[in-house]
Amino acid sequence: KKALNRLCEQAKEAGGATIRRDLGTALHSILERSWTDPDYTPPAAHIDDVTAVHATIEQAGYRIVEGMNERIVVNDEHRIAGTFDLMLEHHTGRRLIADIKTGSTVAYSGLSFATQLTIYANADNLYTQGANPDGSQDVREPLPELDTSHAIIIHVEPGSGKCTLHRLTLDPTI
Repeated sequence: KKALNRLCEQAKEAGGATIRRDLGTALHSILERSWTDPDYTPPAAHIDDVTAVHATIEQAGYRIVEGMNERIVVNDEHRIAGTFDLMLEHHTGRRLIADIKTGSTVAYSGLSFATQLTIYANADNLYTQGANPDGSQDVREPLPELDTSHAIIIHVEPGSGKCTLHRLTLDPTI
């Protein structure tokens, strides 16, 4: 049974079943690098997408908070950890958690996205895993002050050259 399941997965992949997922993963990595490396030039196939994301964020009055992308957060009370994509700061000074979504639509996922981002926005600490496997070098630091009532979904479909921002209302009591 395991061999047949593995063969079916290989057949689906060979037939292109994972292409969209793989493109989204690649675009996510490219965007991350575009925020952390000022000399980075994205691959030609993704320049329009990267340009659209950067422009949309800027036009909405946000900037990316330096050092606050792909950060692990922990919530000790609920024993939950996760990694947020970005922290954005609005020109008013308000900081929000943001997540990049690369699927064909975000229309039916608002509740699951809001749950995910509520967990991140209400975390106790930022967490950085140290080199020692016993955890003795792990570091926790306070999460910067955030707006825990709202978050942003950054939606960009690979190859579209278009980006939209979706503001989510969160439950800050969680």
